[in-house]
Amino acid sequence: MKKYLKFFLISILAFGFIAVPPKAIYASGDIKVLLEGKELSFDVPPQIIEGRTLLPLRAIFEALGLEVGWDDATKTITGTVEGKEIVLKLDSKDAKINGEHKTLDVPAKVVNGRTLVPVRFIAESLDMNVVWNQNERTILITGQEDIGEYIDTFDENSATRLSENRLYLKHQNIGYLVNNKGDIIREISSKYIIGNYSEGLASFSEYKGDENQWKKGFVDKEGNIIIDAKYDHVYDFNEGVAWVGKHDKDSYKLGRFPMIFGAIDKSGKFLIPYKYTKPNFTASSGAGELKFSEGRAVVFVNEYGLENVANGFIADISCKYIDINDKDYTHGKKVREPSFHFSEGLAYIEYSTGEPYTDSFRRFTGYVDKDFNEVIDLREAIEGIEFEDHSAYVESGEGGLKSYNLNNYNIEHFFSEGLARFKIGLVSKEGGSITCYQFGYINKDGEVMISPNYINAGNFSEGLAFVNKGYYRANVTYNITYPDGTFVAKRIENYVENDLGYIDKQGNVVIDLPKEIVFAGDFNEGMAPVAIKKGDAYLWGFINREGKQVIPTEFTNVYPFSEGYARVDLADGTCKFIDKNGNYLRIRKGIN
Repeated sequence: MKKYLKFFLISILAFGFIAVPPKAIYASGDIKVLLEGKELSFDVPPQIIEGRTLLPLRAIFEALGLEVGWDDATKTITGTVEGKEIVLKLDSKDAKINGEHKTLDVPAKVVNGRTLVPVRFIAESLDMNVVWNQNERTILITGQEDIGEYIDTFDENSATRLSENRLYLKHQNIGYLVNNKGDIIREISSKYIIGNYSEGLASFSEYKGDENQWKKGFVDKEGNIIIDAKYDHVYDFNEGVAWVGKHDKDSYKLGRFPMIFGAIDKSGKFLIPYKYTKPNFTASSGAGELKFSEGRAVVFVNEYGLENVANGFIADISCKYIDINDKDYTHGKKVREPSFHFSEGLAYIEYSTGEPYTDSFRRFTGYVDKDFNEVIDLREAIEGIEFEDHSAYVESGEGGLKSYNLNNYNIEHFFSEGLARFKIGLVSKEGGSITCYQFGYINKDGEVMISPNYINAGNFSEGLAFVNKGYYRANVTYNITYPDGTFVAKRIENYVENDLGYIDKQGNVVIDLPKEIVFAGDFNEGMAPVAIKKGDAYLWGFINREGKQVIPTEFTNVYPFSEGYARVDLADGTCKFIDKNGNYLRIRKGIN
């Protein structure tokens, strides 16, 4: 039996949920329905079907002034009033309002010989408001506006994105699980925090008190606990599997690898026992996550001897790629950190074979397929690259120029839309450490498609990638003076001249950003984040694919658009969720 979070339950009709198991059908005779304050009576009580409230067709249509029509051949219901026509079909999620197609969450159904329809859809089609009063377990249908309290500003520990039409929001220490219309599905106690949804489940954290602190588990889209909060850490489900972690007390005391991980299915059954540690690095593309991607997961083999760690002697880090049956595909090779998840059939890795400092030693840097066959050797791919004049030099402290030699290289991210970003470290011909990096793109055949002529670059997303077309100057000398001009000292530092924009897969610049833009990000749902610098702070907003600023740069942080909304953070520590037109998601609390 599913357990429920211990919270105040808000049951919403139509686009909301009553506390029932998914896909169950329940009669809810204790629910009252008020139309403009007058209670409606039904010979069949309201029904909760897949979490939506449905009412008898004829009774609710006639109460709302709709003339009922029925076509038995097509099983089509028609309701008309004053030029408004609503059309539904039995057991179909397709509906029409004055000929415009709409999609229902739950279709009209026949239950025990009676036709039932989703009341929220019908009422809102007539421009009426529908509100749930939890205290009185009453549905209020009214033409009045501003019924109930609206909220559009939330606490910082709200979720980061709308996912699978679910979003966890927190306001004044009360949590709300809502959908993309702002309908409240459940009101959540302050002892719980829900994460983002993936494959129908979301991680949640439960406060267990000072001794155990927070433990983590998983809930479904109605907020039902599916897997109890008993893990110290969890990652989202991916390909039907989630990695869960517990503190490894011995290594935790030494400050190294504080957790070990195993993999579970959606019932909580362990598929792989606690035995692995996780990648020790992070990247914007999620390289630090534990997850199965295209049937493989990259994990650390915890070969650290605790005694040696305590004494400061650490063995080489070893990664391996496994499948869901815990089969190792690295064939004994010493795979180095970092190694990345599979994407579009390939994964970037670094490994070596043979004994160091002997003729048998070989180091590979590049891509392998899922059977660990070498596909792209990056060293071979980038030999002979020539640089554009504007990017292949450094200005010395004396004003002279020093050209660069190739020093090192590595793939920076996963393949995305057929291309992967790589970077090359450059040093002056006189030698020394890496002075700057240049970025370019490689395809799956190991061909350099876009030369590394950029001092920064992003992943391709929706056909475009962010690049910095500017240049880098190292060891620039400045005179430091007092306000009256008195010389104090010379300072030598590095300098970057930004020139930001977006390129297509042929390397053509399709968007030039204004000089005041100092940061930019990947496109998601036709929107990309950009930032300006104001004093010591960075302020973020969004542009569209034409490069037009559509969301002003006034937020301290922003997250990618997901299902029509993006989280934006405010200077006071709160957050909002904004759509592409600049409107904020609002939730409406029930009438107290």
